[in-house]
Amino acid sequence: MKKFSKVAILIVALVACLSFMAGCDSIDGITVDELTAPRTNYVQGQDLDLSVGAIKAISGDKTTTIALNAEGVVVEGYDKSKLGDQELTVTYKEKVAKYTVTVVPRMQVTGQDAYYFVGEELNLNKGIVKIAADNAKTFTEYKLSDSAIKIEGFDSSTAGEKDVTVTCTANGNTYSTVVKATILEVSTVTLKAPNKTAYNSHDGVIDLNGGYVTVKDSNNRLSKEYSLTKDMISGFNLNAATLENRTTPLRQEITVTYKGKTCKYTIQITYSDVSLIKLRAKECSVIDWSSETFPDVDDVLGANAKEAVELYTKLSTADKAKITEQELLNIVRPAAVYGGNTYLAELGEFKETFIVDTSGLVHWINTSREAVKRDYDILAAKESVFKTTGAFVDMLKSDTKFSTMIVWNGVDVATLLGKVYSPNVIIDFIEPRLKYALDLYDIVANIPDDWTAASLSEHADAIDAAKDFIASNKFTALTAESLFASLPGRTLIGMASKWRTNDDIVDILYNYYFYNLMKSENALERQKGTEAINALRNIILPGEMEELWEACYSTLSSFMQLTSAKSIDATSFLVYYVNTDKLIDKLSKTEDELLAYLYNLKYSGFMVDSEGNAMDASLVQLHVYFANVNQGVRLSETTAVYIGGYRLRFGTMLGNEIFEEFVAKYLATVQMSTADEGYGAAVESMFNSYMGLEPHMQYVFLTMLSPFYQYNLIGDLWDFSNGHKSAFTLMIYRHYLAQFGESEDLPQLFAELAKASEYYAKRSYMPDTLENQQTYTDLFNAAVNAAKNIVEYNLSSADLAIFNNTLKPIYDRYVACAKKIKDVPATVDFGDYAETFATLDKILANFDTMIYLLSISSGNNVYSVILASYAKALPLVNSIRKAPANIVELYRYENLSKIVRYSASSAGIAKIEIRCTYEFALAYYFDQAMSYLIGNKLNNGTLAYDIFVGDVQNFYAIAADTMAAQAMKLYDAAFSKDEDLSAKKYTDMAATKNAINAYLALTSANRYYAIRLFDNRFYMFFNGVKLAYSEAGNEAISGVAEKIIAAENYALLAFANPDTKINVKRDDGTTEQITAKQAYGEAVEALKAAYTALSAENKTAFDADKSLKAWYDDINAKYLEAKAEWEKPQEPQA
Repeated sequence: MKKFSKVAILIVALVACLSFMAGCDSIDGITVDELTAPRTNYVQGQDLDLSVGAIKAISGDKTTTIALNAEGVVVEGYDKSKLGDQELTVTYKEKVAKYTVTVVPRMQVTGQDAYYFVGEELNLNKGIVKIAADNAKTFTEYKLSDSAIKIEGFDSSTAGEKDVTVTCTANGNTYSTVVKATILEVSTVTLKAPNKTAYNSHDGVIDLNGGYVTVKDSNNRLSKEYSLTKDMISGFNLNAATLENRTTPLRQEITVTYKGKTCKYTIQITYSDVSLIKLRAKECSVIDWSSETFPDVDDVLGANAKEAVELYTKLSTADKAKITEQELLNIVRPAAVYGGNTYLAELGEFKETFIVDTSGLVHWINTSREAVKRDYDILAAKESVFKTTGAFVDMLKSDTKFSTMIVWNGVDVATLLGKVYSPNVIIDFIEPRLKYALDLYDIVANIPDDWTAASLSEHADAIDAAKDFIASNKFTALTAESLFASLPGRTLIGMASKWRTNDDIVDILYNYYFYNLMKSENALERQKGTEAINALRNIILPGEMEELWEACYSTLSSFMQLTSAKSIDATSFLVYYVNTDKLIDKLSKTEDELLAYLYNLKYSGFMVDSEGNAMDASLVQLHVYFANVNQGVRLSETTAVYIGGYRLRFGTMLGNEIFEEFVAKYLATVQMSTADEGYGAAVESMFNSYMGLEPHMQYVFLTMLSPFYQYNLIGDLWDFSNGHKSAFTLMIYRHYLAQFGESEDLPQLFAELAKASEYYAKRSYMPDTLENQQTYTDLFNAAVNAAKNIVEYNLSSADLAIFNNTLKPIYDRYVACAKKIKDVPATVDFGDYAETFATLDKILANFDTMIYLLSISSGNNVYSVILASYAKALPLVNSIRKAPANIVELYRYENLSKIVRYSASSAGIAKIEIRCTYEFALAYYFDQAMSYLIGNKLNNGTLAYDIFVGDVQNFYAIAADTMAAQAMKLYDAAFSKDEDLSAKKYTDMAATKNAINAYLALTSANRYYAIRLFDNRFYMFFNGVKLAYSEAGNEAISGVAEKIIAAENYALLAFANPDTKINVKRDDGTTEQITAKQAYGEAVEALKAAYTALSAENKTAFDADKSLKAWYDDINAKYLEAKAEWEKPQEPQA
């Protein structure tokens, strides 16, 4: 059963196979299978590849895929050498199908130029070389210019078709092909001119942008445009343009040549600003700016350089870059010199009207109205050489491109032209002021020269118009609105006035308003006159009153220069003050009614109150203010100084005749011109007087010259290493420098001697410690030694002769002083002045005591004793100053005295003695006294110095010992703690009585001032008197003496103000407030009671004391007088 089955199956399968094969022999058609597409791309020379691809045989509804290389499949029509598309035929079982293949060359060149003109180079920028890959689908491309490409056979030297071999070597393979290139002859060339045909001479190169030639062959097979290149161009020359072509351009023909054929076009060349600048820079390069002397710049070079700089400023940024820095410097230097000189020359043309100095001050010359009118018209004109040249100079100064350029010897343009002011500034300042003066003149032009006060009424309208014009004009302000110095409108009024025959515009105004109106019986006219003068008085004044106003204004200005630290020298202030003083003295005595009226008026614009508000003041008040002002000035956060007025500038030498005489000599000399006859002799006389002053006077004079000197802010005035700091030293140095001729040693010798004088003055005046004294001693010795070396080793015979005639006395003095410092004599013979020096020793001891008391407590008001000692010593010192030379030398230069300084420590107060000259010791203590006198004022504003004169000073001198008694007792208590002082007497009754007599000789006012000079209840005179009578031992008389002093004290208070309230201590310990006159009355009654209570014996003794009894009687008498005055009926006040 199983065996049958297998056989059956095999039979069935065989039948099926046979049936199929019978079906394949017959098909309906074939197609190329798209899914198994044949290869369709071949590189030329490759065989047909049938390893891929198939056809589909279609039989009914069945499709059979048959490979192209299968048996029975025939492919025909492929030619491997033929390029391009080929249609291949596929035959199978008599059925046909077709498909296309593409054959490409292994190497091909495309896109290259096929035509060239004779002589052209092969264009490698066009054309691509393609190398086909074996798949014939992908290509590697190369430019003809690539290194893998080699081209051979190109020759354009002759016309014709040329074979060109192109070889490509890449990846180890080399391929080549041949292409055709046709070389043509040029037949025509046409020109398109460049865009730019207008040139400046500095442009440098030709601009060919936009220019080209069109080239064609005869058959128009090839037409090419070639941009113009420089090698095609001829005839181009910018240097052919000259200065003549600045306005008329040069026409220049340009030739374009290509392949032997030419075309032409025309350009225009203008000689440019850049070329002109370069030309001028080359011309100016001949000036030697490195020479030791400032080079000359002639007008032609200077004018050309100026024009070149002006042109430079107008160049574009690009054109400016074409000018080198050296070229610019070459023209700026002479342009600055020429421009500055030309401008100043033009400014100088106004010299008949005004000049402007190098500091910017306007000086009105005002030769005539005609000149002023002419110059005004020039300034008012829109254009002028003055304006254009000035604008040029102003530009050089303000433009940092030019201003920082170095002209010569380190001086830059800005510095060279620093004092050349802008024409606009000058014009804006001057022009309206000239118009002001011209207009004012025109207003009063018709008033006759021979006017009288009475006739002026006929010209009232013109006078009123002039007054209104002056009063309302902006130039009436004290300070002008400009960089120039203060220019009051009064100067312009004076200018217009001078054009009149009698220079009388101001006189006309004041005479009319004062004599015609203010003196009128008509109230309205008087009011009008007063208002007019009030309107004018702060603007302009007549005659000597105007001189006084200007002197006061100059004094103010010079003082403000000091307080603003713009000046460190007070000489100008001192000069102006003295001149003001002379005018005030003269006008105070004037008999001119108008001037007397104006003299007593108050004026505005000078002074302000403590809150900065303007104050009116008379010129006399202003003068007094500048005498006594002591203004604090803060220079920085840590530095402040006090700047004193005229009298305070004298410091401790105020009132010293010798010193004041020297100052007057200096101020007279400094106002002289070097051209004045006798100038040299005056300088030498003044200098010798200075050297003849006592050392402390020299020092005070130096501090007088500079308020900053005493604060050590400006160094030594005689040290010239940093320039001169005072008019005094400069004037003297210049004079002697001229005397020294060509000598190199004498100026140095002079400087050393001058420094020696200053160091000696400081040594003798300033030191308050041994260390400071030694410092100035060392400086002094160094200067003297330097001077000795010059004299002994350096001076030629010619120098020595000059030295002997000029500096030898000074040299001898300080050499001797150096020896005196070193060698102090053991014994001294004062001769007839022994008693005088002995008295001075006692006074100096008093001074020492007072200084100690001040050192332990500022509340110890012992200044009265210091002043008394000063008053007593002063006549003695003055007598020594007039003594024989040997006595003066002992006083001034020998270290025969001492001062005592006190140093506080935990151990107490230590005394330090400093050896010094009598001159220094007294000057030191005098300084204490004078510092108080010139630094303090009474309640009524009076300077203490002004009280301490005449009888008051004389009283202090007589009372000196009495006033010192109480102070001496305090001093002993401090320094003699272990000593029994109970029996020591400090007063001398005879001296005390003399002091009382001197006091009683004073007027009531002087008594008040003498005692109240120090606003403190610690009255040293009264205390000294009480001490004297206490030491006398009679308690009853001493008690009456105390009552006298109490009554006198109240008398002084009542003299000042009888109704002032004071506190009075009662016997029960309470305090009651009553008036000064009540206290005075009670004190007198108490005094009378004390006197009455004296025993007969004591009363006899009291009456025998004529001084004390006279004081008693004086108090009673004066009280009765005062009481009668107080009891008078008071008249009602208006």
